[in-house]
Amino acid sequence: MSDIVSRIWRFCERHPRLVMTLTVLAQTAHSLNNRALWFSDEVRYADAYRNLALKGDWLVLALNGQPYPDKPPLYFWFLWLIDKLTPANMPTVFFIGAALSGLLFVYSGYLLARTLRAGRSVSLGAALILLSSLFLCALFHYSRMDLFFCAFIIGSHACFFRAFEGDKPGQWPVWGFVLAAIATLIKGPLGFIFPLLTTILFLGWRGELKKIFCRPMLTGLIAMLALLAAWIGGVVAVMGGPDYLMNQVLGKHVLQRATNTFHHKEPLQYYFIALPLAWLPWTLALLGARFKRLLTADFWSIVLLDRDKAGAVAYCWIMAAAIFTLLSSLSGKVLIYILPMFPPLAIIIAEAFSGWETRRTARVFGAVAVLFAILGGALLVGGDLTPVSCRSRRRASPGWCSSPAPESSGCSRTAIIAPRFCSCRWP
Repeated sequence: MSDIVSRIWRFCERHPRLVMTLTVLAQTAHSLNNRALWFSDEVRYADAYRNLALKGDWLVLALNGQPYPDKPPLYFWFLWLIDKLTPANMPTVFFIGAALSGLLFVYSGYLLARTLRAGRSVSLGAALILLSSLFLCALFHYSRMDLFFCAFIIGSHACFFRAFEGDKPGQWPVWGFVLAAIATLIKGPLGFIFPLLTTILFLGWRGELKKIFCRPMLTGLIAMLALLAAWIGGVVAVMGGPDYLMNQVLGKHVLQRATNTFHHKEPLQYYFIALPLAWLPWTLALLGARFKRLLTADFWSIVLLDRDKAGAVAYCWIMAAAIFTLLSSLSGKVLIYILPMFPPLAIIIAEAFSGWETRRTARVFGAVAVLFAILGGALLVGGDLTPVSCRSRRRASPGWCSSPAPESSGCSRTAIIAPRFCSCRWP
């Protein structure tokens, strides 16, 4: 068994993009045209896209005939490309967009791992951890711009790390700022705040903050501001002045959401509760951790003494902690905002698995197997108990919700297979 698994693993290492693509395809191909859009996000985005495609609202989105300041337009341009380049109709265009966004997100996680000099095995492991995250897999089937948004954020992080891991940044800061600008035009200013915050904290931790003051950083900053200014200028021109931009876009939907939001206002501890649930099943990796080490003075003295040599794992911890802290400090909190934390957490866990002894990994995968067994049973039983009548888009006859047997079977097979991999370590 171990020899077969090793050969399969080596093949996957050599063809990681094929593995990621086929996995996302297997998860999404059957659901690209099997339901209508859901209220409220998908329905709102559909109306905004309709106004863009039919009425030409390319710079300022419109909802119900009124300006829609909640989102920048770039994700809707992406949907328009899918609409024009494929034979798909609505709402399939939206679900293709969600699937491609998810694939791009997983690609960006793998790219970040490779940029951090993680080996092929750890990088592939991080990608597979992302692909088996329950929350992320659910988002592959839900049309929002967050996965697309986060893919560019992760790419920007990778560029900035590549710029400052050595003595010469090259043109990597420029690419980092360009990707951050694209992310900002997809959803908002967190697109450039996250990468810059992580970069500043990481360089500060290593005692190399002066590296940030270089010509490529200035060039990149100018490039980012130029891209954002082009859209801002278009908004001002379309709306006949700066009032809409200042009052609605920046005032209400940026500053007010951050300081005293009118929507999704949550307490400080919100993400402390939400993150462990959203990160299942890999929250269970904590079962293999050795928390006693954190209570020793030797551990922290080594961490502090070696901070000038901080590398991939330290960068991932700083990235995840910075994003978590910033999000917790904002007035508005939504579960999906934590997505940029997933790739660094996946890399940390994959790196840990590669070094842990079999006993510790067995504990984690055993717990994962139990979780999937419970989920499989819940799907099998819950499908018959849920009194929700629904129609499949591919079946004309009415009836109860389709049987969850395939999903239940998948969870059950995972529960059986997971322990068999406990004895396999990522080389």
